[in-house]
Amino acid sequence: MSTIVISSPRTLRSNIWRGVLSASEQEIRDGMDFYLGAHGLCRMFARIFSVSVSCVAGIYAALSPMNGWDTNVANVLDVLRFERRRRQWKGTVLTYPA
Repeated sequence: MSTIVISSPRTLRSNIWRGVLSASEQEIRDGMDFYLGAHGLCRMFARIFSVSVSCVAGIYAALSPMNGWDTNVANVLDVLRFERRRRQWKGTVLTYPA
């Protein structure tokens, strides 16, 4: 079984800066492009499902650890569709391996 370690905000900031400072210019550009596209997808889903962009982004953030992008998109759509129908949840959302 995996152990999840909760780090302090200071450690998290330090890790983020270490990653940013060690990235090449191309990696930084690629990351900025990725997040710009991800934000656009959040805006589109927010319009389609009549929720806020921060709501969609929050769902992504909650479900994304250890998942690939395609799985994240599918999981977010499942959650948003479920909420639209307001029915009992019958699906699964994969985050960490069982």
